[in-house]
Amino acid sequence: MKSARDEILGRIRAALAVAEADLSPGQDHAAAARAVLPPVPDDPSTWPSTFGARLEALSGRYYRVVDIEEAAGVVARLEQEGHWGTVLVQDDPLVSAVTTELTSERVYPGSSAHELAACDAGVTTCRALVAQTGSILVTAADAGRAGTVLPPHHVVLATADQVVPDLPAVWDLLQAGGRVPSFVSLVTGPSRTADIERTLVLGAHGPIRLTVILIG
Repeated sequence: MKSARDEILGRIRAALAVAEADLSPGQDHAAAARAVLPPVPDDPSTWPSTFGARLEALSGRYYRVVDIEEAAGVVARLEQEGHWGTVLVQDDPLVSAVTTELTSERVYPGSSAHELAACDAGVTTCRALVAQTGSILVTAADAGRAGTVLPPHHVVLATADQVVPDLPAVWDLLQAGGRVPSFVSLVTGPSRTADIERTLVLGAHGPIRLTVILIG
């Protein structure tokens, strides 16, 4: 009878053997990745709801709104709920349009790390939303490296055409521009860790709250 250790090691060896075969030269790496990743419906109209369900399963909040005006109302309510005093606002047309109703003091990317860390929230764009994992793709263009990490509440604005099905599609998107950005991050739920006594703690290495507002 196999021991638990032998069974675990056997599964690891089997997984490594499959990965080696799938990623050999000449193989379709995207197809190989999709074969082992969670399936995503073929119908693009289902991707936003799939993304929302998986984000909420990770303790994130998800709002689907019809237009910028409704998005601005959601952000204004979040400000009231969170008693924001200072908010990081990305210098972007969409962010500017959605944050018109905010009364908090505004801080912009490029400010000192101390100023960014003192913000109660940050409102930024993203490059894509990943239906498969409920992840958010951000790059240096989305308020910089610190802008998406230091404020304790990260509010992400996206449009319906930014929802992609899976992780291979993310890589295709990054390569489409010809040059991968200097900073790329996949944000999957609020920051968390269970390093200490396997107790889950939110906000350990980044925002404790994550909200996505999908427009359209």
